[in-house]
Amino acid sequence: MKNIRIIVSELSAKDEKGLSRSFYRPNDKVARLFRMLREGLSDADIMQQLQLNENAYSTLRSRLRSKVQNYLISQADGPKADVLNKLLSIDDTFFTQKPVIALTTLKKLEKELIRYDLANELTVVYKYMKKLHLNSPEYYHYSQLYNRHVAYSLALDKAEDILGKYFKEYGEFQIMGKRDKQVALTVLFEEMKNVTALYHSHRMQVYFAAMQIIHQLYVDDKALDTYDLQPIEDVLDMVTGTFKAYPKDSIYKHLQVLFKWLRFEYYLKYGIYSKARLTLSEIRGQIPDLLLHYESYGFPAQILPGMLQLKLQQQADFTAMDINRMFLDFNYSHLSIPARVTYLLFRSLICYQAGEYATATKWLFYLNNEVSFKEYGILHLEIKCLTAYLKYMQNDELLFRQNYKAAQRLLRLAGNEAPEHLRLFVQLLSILQRKIRHNKVEKIEQVLDKLNAINLQGMYPTLLLKPSFAELAVRL
Repeated sequence: MKNIRIIVSELSAKDEKGLSRSFYRPNDKVARLFRMLREGLSDADIMQQLQLNENAYSTLRSRLRSKVQNYLISQADGPKADVLNKLLSIDDTFFTQKPVIALTTLKKLEKELIRYDLANELTVVYKYMKKLHLNSPEYYHYSQLYNRHVAYSLALDKAEDILGKYFKEYGEFQIMGKRDKQVALTVLFEEMKNVTALYHSHRMQVYFAAMQIIHQLYVDDKALDTYDLQPIEDVLDMVTGTFKAYPKDSIYKHLQVLFKWLRFEYYLKYGIYSKARLTLSEIRGQIPDLLLHYESYGFPAQILPGMLQLKLQQQADFTAMDINRMFLDFNYSHLSIPARVTYLLFRSLICYQAGEYATATKWLFYLNNEVSFKEYGILHLEIKCLTAYLKYMQNDELLFRQNYKAAQRLLRLAGNEAPEHLRLFVQLLSILQRKIRHNKVEKIEQVLDKLNAINLQGMYPTLLLKPSFAELAVRL
């Protein structure tokens, strides 16, 4: 288990209150240790205030760790906990109840487990069903059900693994500029489609829906016809219907916010900005949790450049202050590298839009400390261009020229692979660094017109800047 200090610091305000109420005596040493760790006191200060030596302090930390573990486990009970508790007593039912009573109990459990689509647990039920029907013609029937659910359980695990691998590759493809990942994404998509087709499972259909929507929107725009898929609107309606049909399913309860994000991506992709804004307003308070907890089921960090795009379309009303409140105490170190890059660039661009150039540069400093961009030439070029532009806006001529020269070098290395908007942005930086004023204004305006006419979706910082001649004119 993690260090107790880290665990205590990451507890929510709700959990902090719940734990505080669970202490038998609010002023005993375990409760006081909890409060001190929550306040961030050092180990030395805590030992001094509680008058403990190192051995006693270690014992007290261990007691607090057990207390926190027990509390968190007690909070993890979901709607299906009662069913699973009954499953734990299945041995007693089999050995102590009359066969007809045991069979009735197992039938009831089977119905509940099917309702929650718990394949692993169903194999236990069918194992005992086989035993109860050992001398009955129905033995073969339950043997088949047992074998089928063992196979299904393994297939469901495989589907979840494929889903996680797909979105791991997708982050590299979409954010880190690794376009060669498209082939790997297509292979994983086809594998998931084949696994899903083998079983009549609403859970597999929901998992495949998450992959299918992103694949159609951003990876293969011909997938609808190539694989004879349903239109995205129909897929979203199907998932909504599944969630309504299984209201007590604990996984579906959590996946609802994921599919609201996917709906947001769909509306944004096709320019339905009013619906995108409405969907965003429904999930805005859940975005930090979406980023932290859903990378096995999607790449939700993509919502951040989407929010910026919506703001540039004047369809979103959040400010840098709103974003600061949203991500208060947010620990981005838990994110994957593509998600981390997206988050840090988003924070930088939001500050830029608010005119907070120094803070925008600070977020880029964090980014360069977090990630090595040697393998990601195009993204590295984006970041150097963005940094150079921010330094120009801060009148920091030395660092502006250093980053401009680095961007020039990266552009030459990229060669024909460099996208048009980055060629234009380096050209803009080149014009800005010239001392000669002849035709400078006209050239800047020409480059800006071409640059702002390009419309790409995704984390392209130089496009999401949307630099204007008005802000540049002040420094010419």
